[in-house]
Amino acid sequence: MTRGWRKYIDFNNDGVFDPTTELAYQSTSASRPARPLYRQCSHPPATAVSGTYARMRIIVQETTDPTAITPCGTYPAGETQDYKVVFANPSSDVGVTGLAYPTQTSCANDSQVVSITIHNFGSVTQAAGIPVTTTVTGGASPVVLGAICKDSILAGADAVFTYNTSFATTAGTTYTLCQQDGSDRRSQHLQRQRYAGCDHQPCRGGG
Repeated sequence: MTRGWRKYIDFNNDGVFDPTTELAYQSTSASRPARPLYRQCSHPPATAVSGTYARMRIIVQETTDPTAITPCGTYPAGETQDYKVVFANPSSDVGVTGLAYPTQTSCANDSQVVSITIHNFGSVTQAAGIPVTTTVTGGASPVVLGAICKDSILAGADAVFTYNTSFATTAGTTYTLCQQDGSDRRSQHLQRQRYAGCDHQPCRGGG
């Protein structure tokens, strides 16, 4: 037999598990192991308030179609468990939140510099050094910029970091810049830059 499982979190604390907006995880069906171990991480929405609680429901059901598992209802075989979870900001939590430079009005040049915005989401000052990497694609070959940001960033504050290394750009070419920091929570943030006064818009990131 196969089993699937779903995890719901009542993020808005209205007492109802919304099957769409509050679905925190959905598994794929797999052969039933002798001693199953379920391990999965979920990221709360930006509206979650640190220090508040919410109810989480985990449903494990004998099924070949995990999408059929609903937050409430009956099933022939399985188990439902509810837990209380608390939203908390880790003390050390930093991430790249955007591309500060170049901008949509930047023109092509032989020595294009890149600046990124780093935000301290944690509760303490970040001063140990943050490894950051930006990969630039769209040109003849990818360009990888890597460095350690040693700026001291207060809790809740931003810092703009500029790489020492530059790269050459061509007018009318679209470049995709992917910023990656050392945190697991915000692993990638993408920005698209078209030089010579063209569009500048966010792309979809991963992590």
